Amino acid sequence: MEDDHTPSGFDALLDTLMLGGFVVWLLVAMSVLAVAVVLVKLWQFGRAGVGRRRAAAEMVALHRQGLSSKALALAPEARGLLA
Repeated sequence: MEDDHTPSGFDALLDTLMLGGFVVWLLVAMSVLAVAVVLVKLWQFGRAGVGRRRAAAEMVALHRQGLSSKALALAPEARGLLA
């Protein structure tokens, strides 16, 4: 009696990688590297405060009201590239 089982998704993926040879393995490796770079950059942007504008807007508003010293006092607490 023969074993006629349908290959699982992982088996099918592995078969495709084996059939494609070196080029497919290279593409997989480059894809994994690209995803890793994207995740690292998202983490770095989050830590740097990219996109946070509330503190900068508040400091500009204070400066325009003539309260520059108060605006400068907020600067050390502000996170973000615009601050």
